[in-house]
Amino acid sequence: MLNNQDAFDDEAELDNPASLDEIDAIEDGNESGVSTSPLVRNPIFQTLFAEAIRENAAQDSVLRDFATHVVGPLSIEFAMVSAKGGAFFRMKEAEQAQNTDRYQRDQTLRAHLLNGMLPAYRVAGLLHQWGSHRLRHWDETVKRLFIAGYMLHDYTKIPSVKEQLTAKGFKENDAPTVAKIHDIEEVFIDWCGRLGIDAFLLPVGGTTQLVQELIYIALNTQQLWGTLRIPDALPDIRTDSSLYMLATEMSHLADLLAYVARTPRDMVAHETIRKMIADLGASRAMDGKAVGRLTYHHVAENRGILLNFIHNATSQALTTGESEGKRIPLLYAPSGVVYLERSDAPPIPDVGELAEEIVTHIRQYAGERIGETGKGAKFGNVSIQVDDSYNDFFDLREFMLVSPRLVSKYVKNNKLERLTPIQQGGWPGSDNMPNASKVPKDARATQLAEWAALMETQITDRKVEFEITGWLLTQLGVGDLQETFEALHTFPEARKGGVRYWWYWAAAHAVDRRNGLSDTDTLDWIGKMATDLAAALPDPLPLTAQMNQTTWLDLSDYIARMLTLGGAKVASVGNRLDLNKYTRSKAKTGRFGNVCAICGDDYITRKPAETAVSFQPGVYTARLRIGSSDNARHLCSICALEQLLRQLFVTNLDTGSAVEGQRVRYLAFYPTYFFTPETLRLMKRLYMRLKDIRISDKVLRRLLTEQALKPNGYRDPAFWQRLEPFLLSAPDESASKRILRYSEDIDATFFMVGLRNFNDPSDSESWVLPALLSLVLSICMDIKVVTTESSVPLMLEANELPETVWLEGAHPAITALVGRTQLNIDDIRPALERLTAAYLIHLDTEYEPPKENWHRLPPIAHALMESPLYVFHYLKKQERDGKMMGAEQDRRYITFAEDIFKQQGDQLMSYAQKLVEQYRGFYRAKGISNSNSILRPLNVISDALLVADSRLFPDAESLTEVAYGELYRFMDRVRKGQADGGFPKGVSPQEREQAMHEFCKTFVNDVFIGLFHRDVSALRGKQLNLLKSACEPLYRDAQRAEWAARGQDADEVDDDAEPEPTN
Repeated sequence: MLNNQDAFDDEAELDNPASLDEIDAIEDGNESGVSTSPLVRNPIFQTLFAEAIRENAAQDSVLRDFATHVVGPLSIEFAMVSAKGGAFFRMKEAEQAQNTDRYQRDQTLRAHLLNGMLPAYRVAGLLHQWGSHRLRHWDETVKRLFIAGYMLHDYTKIPSVKEQLTAKGFKENDAPTVAKIHDIEEVFIDWCGRLGIDAFLLPVGGTTQLVQELIYIALNTQQLWGTLRIPDALPDIRTDSSLYMLATEMSHLADLLAYVARTPRDMVAHETIRKMIADLGASRAMDGKAVGRLTYHHVAENRGILLNFIHNATSQALTTGESEGKRIPLLYAPSGVVYLERSDAPPIPDVGELAEEIVTHIRQYAGERIGETGKGAKFGNVSIQVDDSYNDFFDLREFMLVSPRLVSKYVKNNKLERLTPIQQGGWPGSDNMPNASKVPKDARATQLAEWAALMETQITDRKVEFEITGWLLTQLGVGDLQETFEALHTFPEARKGGVRYWWYWAAAHAVDRRNGLSDTDTLDWIGKMATDLAAALPDPLPLTAQMNQTTWLDLSDYIARMLTLGGAKVASVGNRLDLNKYTRSKAKTGRFGNVCAICGDDYITRKPAETAVSFQPGVYTARLRIGSSDNARHLCSICALEQLLRQLFVTNLDTGSAVEGQRVRYLAFYPTYFFTPETLRLMKRLYMRLKDIRISDKVLRRLLTEQALKPNGYRDPAFWQRLEPFLLSAPDESASKRILRYSEDIDATFFMVGLRNFNDPSDSESWVLPALLSLVLSICMDIKVVTTESSVPLMLEANELPETVWLEGAHPAITALVGRTQLNIDDIRPALERLTAAYLIHLDTEYEPPKENWHRLPPIAHALMESPLYVFHYLKKQERDGKMMGAEQDRRYITFAEDIFKQQGDQLMSYAQKLVEQYRGFYRAKGISNSNSILRPLNVISDALLVADSRLFPDAESLTEVAYGELYRFMDRVRKGQADGGFPKGVSPQEREQAMHEFCKTFVNDVFIGLFHRDVSALRGKQLNLLKSACEPLYRDAQRAEWAARGQDADEVDDDAEPEPTN
């Protein structure tokens, strides 16, 4: 463990924190020493996958066993192995190979296997259930053979297997000969054990008995390369040919489903997939016709949460009612859904008809939520106010039924002090003042007054001919006071300021006349009056009191343009040329309004209501009418609706100026290239449980610190996949207030979270956690992650991003560390290494509990990428700041410099290592705590070269002699005890002299001449100091290794003890 305990100070301290070794011991069953583990045994993907199967397919023993035995090893082995894209594509592109587009886009081997197997498994099950003759043998044996064989079909893409087979003479893309089947058997048996397929196949015979069936299935999954169609080449096959042939055919279908089509349209239009499903679904009862076929729906634009509403409503319309059980969702993409439908499924409805259903669904669902939450309403210093968005969801009658909930939500306190001006000013009614309660929380009269005032305002503003005053006074039981009420209503002083004093006066009288009226009774009374008033309104309502249809007409048009059902052609909707609509919008006259500040689309715009504002203030925008004096941004009805839906269905979303100070960074998640029903449920579980991370958290920081010294370090994908306690909240844990996400009742196919910050963070701080989560989640979940400060999604389809992670607009410090803003599969691990190491160096150096001080990260990040020696510069800075140093701290920083930040062609670390190795051949410092003593040989020869006259010593040889002469005199003083230091034990004088010569040559030739270019100023500046800061921990590490070899504990060595005796 590190000795630097102070470096881990945090708000919450832990006693005896566990090391990773202790954690692993616990998981292996050894619970001595520690009671709980911060790491989990299973990868996050396996845990969530198993939960999804238990919830939705608990009776399917095949999938249940697959989740138990195979998904975990699959995640450990293949989460970062590329099946498509990555470095392989870049290499082929550099070689100008043909048809590189077919494997350009990233997909991990785990994603390739699951995204093919799961939909093919579902297709086979449904076609079998619907009466397919070809799938009459679809039983447990075939299911397990199919899954196991498909899991192994890309065995040549496993790096270690590829090396193994190449060494045995196998050639890429060539079919194996019969003589080499034994070699393939060895590979399959080995990987069946490593992937848990052994246990998975036990119910049907086990790997040993079925290995040749698996080889046949795997080798014949692809039709183009490496096939082996001759069963005689596999004489030990025991299974009936009809079974393993069917499993092979399903494996081929799975391979096609996994990658060849990356959008719903492409999937349904792919000729080979269509033909295979038709062949597999052939039914004798239908004269050989297929019992099933693919269809889809597709939305052409991604606005955000509106996209999910359209998907949900469309999917419900296509899968419920007469279509229930006859049209089954198979694959989900952000842009749409692919369905497998029975041949007798009802026709897909017309887009126009469906658009109306979708609009009704959105209006009703959002209307219910706006009534529940009261968004867009407020109770300020005057009265309850509602913005115009309520008119988009409710006609006046419907609004009246909602109004009691607004009163209950916003009117909580007694405001009867508003009666004081009536009495003190001698206004009408001052001679008949009611008994006003003085209890601060007695809101009965205030609620009645505010509700009555709201009803009066609505009747007046929406121009309904209805005598509201008399009706309300009668209902309140104060009809006899109407004459005085009218006098107060029209009194000039009472009408100033906006407070409806007359309703407070009447409501107080109403409460005064009802003895024993409780708070609940008051709300029930308001509810009954609202119902009665809604019934009393004229029928039909005037147009001004009806629902505003502008938004819904625009939405119907938008859906009709954007939604495609089953490949139907979208009708033209007229001239929508951008130039024409822009010209109309900028004109001083006309009805179109300003251009939408977000999308610029051709819909009527208006100033956003409060429920449509996600940022304030509306800063100047060029998207205004020419000559306009109003600089507020305008939103079209579609963008305004999107903003409103976000406020209703996105948790933790603020409005107003607070949003600008939070520097929200959004993470959008895309599948590669579809979610299956199983992985969609898995993704939603992660989405709802995702929590923010405090990187300085003591336990997490310790895990990251110790992992640096483990085999593979941060390159080990298993480590990142076992961080569930830090990434996901427990079921009983409250959701993080820092994360913006869709509410749980939104059935999303497109997922987007926002990470907000508080206390006005810097731009660099706002990118620290999003960058880390982007890389880690891509490993854990096989998803593409687009991280940006834009709340508007940047992409619709996953295939728009060939890479895996896109850090759009990232802070330059983050970009410097990860190397590029668009990262493919093979870039992620080195980027994650550098990012993690830099974060830890920053915390070691700048952390001042509880402040993480991420605004100081940029100079550290840029320095580390400039030279690996800066790793030791910051280590030295920590020592100067009085932070405790230890052996593991040195070892970790050496690992950071050597393995993570050392760039190709960089010789600086090599020089430092070489110099330390050479001067340890003749010198030992007095302990390891004194920097001057450790670096004395470097100081001696650098001082000598600093004062050497270049006219007298013009070449490398003469300079080497100057350095050697000064070094010899210093070592002679050491020998005589006149200088601190000593000689290494067991090294002869001749060997020491030779080491001194080599040390001087290296410093002069490689460092002074080669690196510093004979620049004497470098010997007194930053360059030499960086070299020294690296040599010191390298020396300490080497000395500790020497003590360990002699059986000495480094912690027990006395720094003041004399070094080995001199000769």
